[in-house]
Amino acid sequence: MAEFGILIAEKLIEVIGSEVIKEVCDMWNYKSQLDELKETVSTIHKVLLDADARRELSNADQDYIDKLKDAVYDADDLFDEFLTLAELKQLRPLNKRGKIYEKVRCFFSSKNQLGQAYRMSRDVKHIKKRLGDIADCHKKFGFNVDYKPIIRRREETCSYVDANKIIGREEDKEAIVKMLLDRNNEEVCFTTIVGVGGLGKTALAQLVYDDERINNEFHKNMKFWVCVSDQEREQFDVKTILIKILEQVTRKKIDDSSTLQLVQHQFQENLRGQKYLLVLDDVWNEDPMKWCNLQEFLTFGQGGSKVMVTTRSMMTAKIIDERHAYELEGLSGDDSWRLFEMSAFDKGIKRENHNEFVEIGKKIVDNCHNNPLALKVVGSLLFGQSISKWHLVKNSELGKIEKGDKKIMSTLKLSYHNLPPSLKSCFSYCAIFPKDYRIEKQMLFDLWMAHGYIKSSSDGNESLENVAEEYFAILLRRCFFQDVIKIEYGEDVESVKIHDLMHDVAQEVGREEIHAMTCIPNILGDKVRHVCYVGDSYLKSALGSNKIRSFICQGNGKPVVDVHTQIENWMFLRVLEVSNLDVVELPNSIGKLQHLRYLDLNHNRNLELLPNAITRLHNLQSLILKDCSNLKELPKDFCKLVKLRHLDLLGCYNLICMPQGMEKLTSLQVLPYFLVDLAGNTTSQDVEFEAVECFEGKIKIIIDEDSRKMEGKNGKKGVYLKSLKHVTTVYIKFEGRCDNPEGLLEALEPPSNVKRLVIFGYKGEKIPKWGRAMDNWAFSLSHLVEIRLQNCQNLEEIPVLSKLPLLKTLYLWRLDKLAYMEENISGKSYNQSAELFFPSLVHLDIVELERLKGWWKKDSTSSPSLNGVDDDNGFCLDRRFRFPCLSSLMIEKCPNLTSFPSCPTTIEELRLKTINKRLQVHVDIEDETAGNSKGDFRLRELEIDNMGNLKSPPLNYLTCLQILKDEEVEDKHSESGEVESQQLQKWASSLQELKIPRMNTLRRLFGETGLQHFTALDCLTLGSDDEDKADTEEEFEACSFSQDVRHFTALEDKADTEDEIEACSFPQDLWHLYFFNLQNITSLPKGMQYLTSLRYLTLWNCKNLKALPEWITCLSSLKLLTIYKCPALKSLPEAMPQLTSLQTLEILGCPKLQERCKEPDGEDCYKIKHIPDTNQAAPCYRCFRMRANAAWQPWCL
Repeated sequence: MAEFGILIAEKLIEVIGSEVIKEVCDMWNYKSQLDELKETVSTIHKVLLDADARRELSNADQDYIDKLKDAVYDADDLFDEFLTLAELKQLRPLNKRGKIYEKVRCFFSSKNQLGQAYRMSRDVKHIKKRLGDIADCHKKFGFNVDYKPIIRRREETCSYVDANKIIGREEDKEAIVKMLLDRNNEEVCFTTIVGVGGLGKTALAQLVYDDERINNEFHKNMKFWVCVSDQEREQFDVKTILIKILEQVTRKKIDDSSTLQLVQHQFQENLRGQKYLLVLDDVWNEDPMKWCNLQEFLTFGQGGSKVMVTTRSMMTAKIIDERHAYELEGLSGDDSWRLFEMSAFDKGIKRENHNEFVEIGKKIVDNCHNNPLALKVVGSLLFGQSISKWHLVKNSELGKIEKGDKKIMSTLKLSYHNLPPSLKSCFSYCAIFPKDYRIEKQMLFDLWMAHGYIKSSSDGNESLENVAEEYFAILLRRCFFQDVIKIEYGEDVESVKIHDLMHDVAQEVGREEIHAMTCIPNILGDKVRHVCYVGDSYLKSALGSNKIRSFICQGNGKPVVDVHTQIENWMFLRVLEVSNLDVVELPNSIGKLQHLRYLDLNHNRNLELLPNAITRLHNLQSLILKDCSNLKELPKDFCKLVKLRHLDLLGCYNLICMPQGMEKLTSLQVLPYFLVDLAGNTTSQDVEFEAVECFEGKIKIIIDEDSRKMEGKNGKKGVYLKSLKHVTTVYIKFEGRCDNPEGLLEALEPPSNVKRLVIFGYKGEKIPKWGRAMDNWAFSLSHLVEIRLQNCQNLEEIPVLSKLPLLKTLYLWRLDKLAYMEENISGKSYNQSAELFFPSLVHLDIVELERLKGWWKKDSTSSPSLNGVDDDNGFCLDRRFRFPCLSSLMIEKCPNLTSFPSCPTTIEELRLKTINKRLQVHVDIEDETAGNSKGDFRLRELEIDNMGNLKSPPLNYLTCLQILKDEEVEDKHSESGEVESQQLQKWASSLQELKIPRMNTLRRLFGETGLQHFTALDCLTLGSDDEDKADTEEEFEACSFSQDVRHFTALEDKADTEDEIEACSFPQDLWHLYFFNLQNITSLPKGMQYLTSLRYLTLWNCKNLKALPEWITCLSSLKLLTIYKCPALKSLPEAMPQLTSLQTLEILGCPKLQERCKEPDGEDCYKIKHIPDTNQAAPCYRCFRMRANAAWQPWCL
């Protein structure tokens, strides 16, 4: 289509008419040519508008329009260079005479002024003739140059329907769930959801996938979702699909250059004998042989495994399994109207002539054939429109729509054609992203601006970012985007996806200009302007087209493109992304890319410095350096990037300071992270603060003993941060000793609308009131959603936080002198305070507050409470004070805390570690605000020293349990011990992860039956974080392991005994096993050889472990083995080569073993040469648990 050319022509007209271009051309007698050129481009612009309005063009017409666009692109490149040179020369100071000829002399290179002028003159004449020749032919093709576009943008509204509301699919979901659960035979079963595009097949599959009954049937680690999207038929490649599944199973990137045989081998190892649920979304394949080839591998799973497929093709459904195909129909008439009504009408507001709108709307609904996507798109199109627009859609456009995919596409195109050219270009450009790709909104804005798709308002008072926000809202409102994710603690959209059918529309209208590729092409077409490469193969050769304007490559940590060799092929780039490609340095030739507006280098963690040549990118608008964690500094001439609008330094943890001259970057609008160094590393703190007054994002301030005094600036307190109205996060870090910490913090009053506040290392006794009489942040900082006070060891008082209306997260760590959270509440405000007690708080961490006694100190003047509880510390607690919304609570190392407000039944994560035995955390089962019936708890993760600390423990659904200490019980059959054991048995069907400190704990709590009834257990950790509490050899060996580590009775090393048969009869679901600080064991327990499903084994700080057994080969599914701080372990067993599933071996802190495994001559090298990844620098425990994909947060060892 013509929309891209329309915007380029508009920009070209603007550039040709600019004063700087006029002035230069006038001195060289080009003015008349310039006027003629502007007139020609204006004619072309009108022709392109007329072509866009026609929607459908003949081949000859389209060929003519393509030639026009190509010429306009070339003209844009020429004048963009022209304008850039002019602006750069204008930045140089003129001599005192200031005459025009001096300006011209300064414009051209001093070495070859005439040569430069001649080239410009020649190129302008050439492009003028080329454009004129093509434009003169417009009448031949019947295009109209009197077209006047209608500007609709200002009439649009920004509201949109929540895409998560799925209407009318309850019966369909029940039918699919029944089909899946009723077929519990010994074979892998296939179920297909089939229907035309836009019916909601994917949404229905997601409802089924997340259904609680399905979650109970399939382990969370055995549920996989793969988006196939093989609509081009030839893309249905068995190896590619197997790799996608493998990547979900292993949580690791699979090299797509691997042979099919290797991929098949890995697939069999990972899924053979496992019961799984696999969803293959959007399958189009109609080749029976290809499906049979894939099906052969999918049947490796255990009986009862299910494969659910969504497809638009009935032929595909017949090939897979015609007997179990569910044909999805459109919505019912009532549901169709409900969906359309939600999209087209303002909720609760009736418009004038409402009945007439309803009458027309029902006829439109009939023409949408009950298709949900068509109903949403057309309803969104008509939202807020006049009655005449509704009549137009009903009579002339929508009435022609029929059933079927192609006709649904015409419905979607209808919404596209009703966009102005600027919005058409914005949407069409989205075809550069792969299907099912999550698009970040800010990135989209930057890309749109880089290509000139965002047009500023006519009065010039609205920023490009605000206009982009308006464009985005319109596209979202009209259902071009879906699957919205919002930013944490806010309503702003963070990212979106595009529905597959909408992506098809973008691809079709983008035609040959946008090319997304997964493999290296022989050559790109001359018309290709935008390229996205998502393959793993190394891109050696040039792309074949030197006119591309976008090159986006998002890697997986390894280099697939050499920036140094490709620069010469990128001379016309506006957009360059080379992210996560292990880029170590950029070449100086990067400065040649004078058209570049967007440069994205995120996640190149080995990048330490940027070349100063980057400051020659005069047109650069966006520089993304997110998570370049080793970046130390920015170029010294960074302030030359005067057009920079977005600078992202989030995750650049080694950045020393911001560059000098930031105040010169007057165009800067988005700055997610800003480092202000008050620790003596910079001399321009005042200028830095002034430079960020209009910025959005996060500001970090570092203060140390060398910081200058900041009690006031120009005689005013707190002005450093207070004026930064758009800053959302303030991080203040104190390093070393400060003479006047309270005075320094007084000068750093946060802005009133700040959302996140972190104060680290503060040495003052109080937090300043910042000039207010009341120390209540509900009045001064009412927008706070997150507060972190960390390592403030002298802090004795904190402000009133409990009334903050929006506070969701509160972290209090190492406040050594804090005894009470707040002053006592008394008098008339008592009942009101109970009602407003942390109304929004979701996450609360209280760690290492060693003097903390309670929330309020008892006041002798306060009236007694009927529900009050007093303790020896003088602490008074009223049961009416409860956290109404709390979901996660951690209390750790608070030995004097004996009372605590009640928690709601909505609590999901609870961690009580190293606390007073008298403290009881009360879960309020009478809490009506939670909406739960008595006993209906949501607690899923529990980490606790003593079960006695939890009052009213939950009765069901616990998934993660950590018992951190072994409380010695004199009478192991005491009433308290029996209560604990009974409670644990109630979690047998839900518990998936368990950590226990010692074998005695296991026997005491689980008794003779051990864990044999814990059928969901997936992850078991044996050992304590405390190295001083270690099991003896006898204790450890006495607890043998069943096949799935669910039975811990003694098991002799005898073959075919009853005990052994019993041990082998349990489910084989255990994947993770960790041994920590078991320092007295010398060998692994023999019962481990029955763990045939085990995938991850960690031996951590088992100092007396002398050898691994030869029967380790029985662990046939083992994929990762980590050995850390086991110095007595001197060699690996001879049977190691038989562990064919082992993918990763990590060894650290085992000097003798490491020496034997050292390449190339180590004595044990031959035992591990079959392992793809051997690493003698093992990751920290936190990293290991993350990679192992454990569900709970790791403990720090």
